[in-house]
This record gives sequence, structure tokens and C-alpha cells, in this order.
Amino acid sequence: MATKRTRKLPTFSLDDAKAIDNNEIGRRINDFAIRAFRDMADRDYLTARLACRADLIPQFLWSAQQAIEKYLKCILLLNRIRAKNVGHKINEALKLLEGLTFKVELCTRSQKFIDHVAAYGEYRYLEVSTFAVGHVLVDMDLAVWELRRYCQVLNVFGKKLIPVEQQMLDLALEELRLSSSNPRHTFRISGGYLEEILAKPKHPARDALVWHNPSYGVRNRKTVKVRDVMQAFNAPLYLFPNMLDELLKYVFIPKGHVDAWRETTIGCRRRWPTAAGCGASVASNFAVDLTPPALAGCLGRADSDLIASSGLTDFGHPTAEAERRQPVFN
Repeated sequence: MATKRTRKLPTFSLDDAKAIDNNEIGRRINDFAIRAFRDMADRDYLTARLACRADLIPQFLWSAQQAIEKYLKCILLLNRIRAKNVGHKINEALKLLEGLTFKVELCTRSQKFIDHVAAYGEYRYLEVSTFAVGHVLVDMDLAVWELRRYCQVLNVFGKKLIPVEQQMLDLALEELRLSSSNPRHTFRISGGYLEEILAKPKHPARDALVWHNPSYGVRNRKTVKVRDVMQAFNAPLYLFPNMLDELLKYVFIPKGHVDAWRETTIGCRRRWPTAAGCGASVASNFAVDLTPPALAGCLGRADSDLIASSGLTDFGHPTAEAERRQPVFN
């Protein structure tokens, strides 16, 4: 007759009870970081995937920016790095990562995508001309996967943990260490919202997450079907700057934007042709790069220059004329 095997539970002592009491505020802060930042960032990420799939590129950039911003804030809060003045400034949050006790590893492709959404993503009202070029969906998938790995407790600053928590910490550190060498789809964060979706085949958001996703799923994809995006949107104020004073009678525009438009827009219009209307493709026109947040240095870029600057060739992804299958990044 087979004997029933029982799992040995970690011992729980009086010291462990004291450790729980002493660390209660820290646990609550970590819970805030995870629920208010990481879980909400996961939802922004799913929204960005849906927007990109529907060819809603400005909404894709905004949602991607929100996701990256919240993932960064989660990392900073979990590691008790003060970030009260970050706001929507992704670049400021990235600088603060230098104060971590570990290094957040981002490949060149991910860094370029994050830099792009940091520059253009936060402008929801087309107050700045914007563009997107390349395989932006898989660019975001990789950037989110690389950054999100660190959105979990990885440092307890020498505090005593109860055995079960110590086991969870050790497991998280080991999974993170192996994540760069293991297939991406095998990486999991304990209690993560995306992990919850993957575990439920009938979850309403599951299709939004796994659809041609090279990073999140239940199998190792060799190829994904992606659209090669090439869109540019000229800001109305760039197309007709003379309306600024009249416009200010009816809507709020941040003072920094107003000052920058007054200083730069007229000169830019003299120097550079514009895309043929708001939302025009850059296939045969120029995209205007009004680099936020100063909106200074108004530079026109031909579509070939935009493609070269997007870094697609660095990763073996040739420019696609239409939607096609591409090898998953290495």
C-alpha cells in the first residue's frame, strides 16, 4: 500500500511573528507598488497592444508610455528610491535607476523604444507632431518584458523574513538570473496580473496578450506576424501656427508649449515641408520631428531617414511592404 507523502511546512517561530509586525508597513508599501503601478501598467500594456492591432498609433504611443512609466515607478518604489518629482518624465525615472543595488538590463532595441515613447508618448492632444515607424508592437513587447522582470521584490534591505517569504525571494532572484538565457515565455512573476491572464484560457484579455506576442504566451514562438508601421501626424499648431492666440481664448495649453511654439514654429515652417495633412503616411512625404518637451530644433526627416534611425536593421528585421511574418528577436 502506497504511503501518502506530506509536504513539510516551514517552521514559524515567535521571532517570525515579530518580523511580520516589524515589516508590516514595508509590506503595505510593496503592495501599493504592485497594485497601483505594476498591475495598472499591465493593463496599459494590454491597451497599447489592442490599439496597435487596430492601427490607432497615437493611442498606442500614449498607452505604451503609461505602461513604461508605471513599470519604472514600481521598480523605484519597491527599492525605496524617492521619485516624487518624476511625473510623466520617463527619462528622469531611468536616471533614478542608477541608485539601485542591481542593474536593470535593457537591450539596445528596448532602450530605443523607451526613448521614443518618452519623447512622444505623453502628448495625447497632438500638441506635438509625432510619428511611429517599424515593428513597434514587438519592440514594445520586448521592452515591457525586459523592464517588467524587475517589478517584484528583489531587495529587503537586510530585514528578517519568515521562511516562506525568504523562499519566495530566493526563487524570484533565481528566476531573474536565468531569465536572459531561458525562453522568454517561461518567465513568470508570482502573483502577476499578466500571469493570471495566461493561466486562464478563457480570460477576456487573453487574446489581447498572446496575439503574436514573442514574449508572453504558453509556447516558444519562432515567428510572429507583425505590421510594419509607418505613420506621421503633424500637430495642428504646426500646420497653422497663427491660430495660437485665438486658440488660447478657449483651451488650456501649457505655458512651456505656448512659449516654444511662439519661438520655433514659424521658423520651422519656412525650413521644412510638412506631411500632407494630419495623419498622413510618410511614404512619400516628410515627417516633422518637434522633439518634446522643448519642441525645439524642428527637423524634417525623410521616410528613409526615419527608417534608418529606428534601428530596425540592427536586429535583422528588413522593412516590410505589408504585414508579414518576422523572426522573433534573439
